[in-house]
Amino acid sequence: MHHGPFVELTVLMHRKGYKRSTVAKELGMSQVSLYRRMTGESPWTLQDMYGLSDLLGITTDDWGKMFPNIYRR
Repeated sequence: MHHGPFVELTVLMHRKGYKRSTVAKELGMSQVSLYRRMTGESPWTLQDMYGLSDLLGITTDDWGKMFPNIYRR
C-alpha cells in the first residue's frame, strides 16, 4: 500500500482510529483536497497543520517528520 510522502502522518491517523473522510470533515475540506495534500499534489497550509495537530495530538516539534518539506525545488 502506497502512503505518499506523508507516511508518518498516515500511520498516526490510522493508529488514532481516524479515516481520511473524518479527518477531511474535521478540517473543513473535501476528501479530494485532503487526498491532494496527502499525496503531495497540494501543499499543507498552516491552518491545516494546526488543525491536524489539534486533532491528532501532534506537537510543533514533530512537524518536521509529519509534514516533510517535499515542495522544495
